[in-house]
Amino acid sequence: MKIYLDVDGVLADFISASQRAHNRPLERPTQWHYYRGWGLSSNQFWGPINEQGKAFWGGLDKLPWADEVVELCEMISGQRVTFLTMPCAVRSYAELDRIAGRKTWILRNYPGRESIIGENKPPYARRDRVLVDDHTKNVSEWREAGGHAILFNGLACQMGKFEKLARLAGHLYSYKDQISLNARLRQNT
Repeated sequence: MKIYLDVDGVLADFISASQRAHNRPLERPTQWHYYRGWGLSSNQFWGPINEQGKAFWGGLDKLPWADEVVELCEMISGQRVTFLTMPCAVRSYAELDRIAGRKTWILRNYPGRESIIGENKPPYARRDRVLVDDHTKNVSEWREAGGHAILFNGLACQMGKFEKLARLAGHLYSYKDQISLNARLRQNT
């Protein structure tokens, strides 16, 4: 079983950094495009983030459960995770800064692990691969492409760290059992 981890919202705290970039109080969002509640358009939201460039993406704080999520995934799968992340927003020169910043973040926090940055996620889906992501759309598309996926509710969720990790472990063990059973069934046919 190969596990792919999204970064923002699963391991890195994009939300708090974006709130700081806009001098907004740090609060748990209640909707995906939370900046709309601030009366901002998408361009207005991304402006201050793009101005910070690589420093914004490379300087995101780790979420309190980040290390445990990586350790849990690697323990259950028996191999290192691969980071599969698409730094947000419109294709532009700013995207180069996002990609460079994301690489910096991964190398600083989780050196030696594979990362795929700036790609669509579904092409990596297979029946023996699991995606852990905080975006419903990514989870749905991964499943439609034939992989297993877990919706990981990060900051927007009221669950505590222990509950998040226990829920994740339950899903991972379930998928590991399904993948193992399917592999044995294929061998016997």
